[in-house]
Amino acid sequence: MRSSVVLMISAFAAGIAAQANYTLPAGFNSGEVSSTEKASWCTGQRNICPKICSGAAQTNTCDPDTLSFSCVCSDGSVPNSSEYKQSLPYFVCEANFGQCINNHPNDLDGQEQCKQQEKTCGKKDPDSASSASTSSAAATTGAAATTLATSTTTGGTVASTTAAKATASTSSSAASAVKLGQDYSAALLAGGLLAGFRFVL
Repeated sequence: MRSSVVLMISAFAAGIAAQANYTLPAGFNSGEVSSTEKASWCTGQRNICPKICSGAAQTNTCDPDTLSFSCVCSDGSVPNSSEYKQSLPYFVCEANFGQCINNHPNDLDGQEQCKQQEKTCGKKDPDSASSASTSSAAATTGAAATTLATSTTTGGTVASTTAAKATASTSSSAASAVKLGQDYSAALLAGGLLAGFRFVL
């Protein structure tokens, strides 16, 4: 009971830390952004959080009114959402760039500064972060080997042989194993029937 309370407090603290790690950029006017657009930004943030958390998020919230959010992975780590496209920080950064350009009409130097700021907007693809973790898990699974037991019948004596096969066996090997199993089953059935007839006679 006590450990679960400590865990809940830790998760809450991590959520606060996740929100505290992001602040709106200087000069950004959230009043120029419609509530519908802010809501879509939060939807984007909630969608990418599990992806950048390798598929599992412990905390995943976003408030469109305050543009604050929390993304905490199931292992307690807090990914840097600002690095990714489609995150709330990404949308804010792009909107801030647009506002900056509008605030510097006919000012090439000012617009150049805006472009420098835009270069800090997230560049990573959240889908690639998700697929990278999936590929890593698949590689681990593919490396594991399974043991396939096959049996052969020779003159009424059953001999067992065990062969280690990788999970990535070719389909022809799998087909051979199935055929061998079928042949073995047929031999057992025939032997059983023969023994049954001898017993009846």
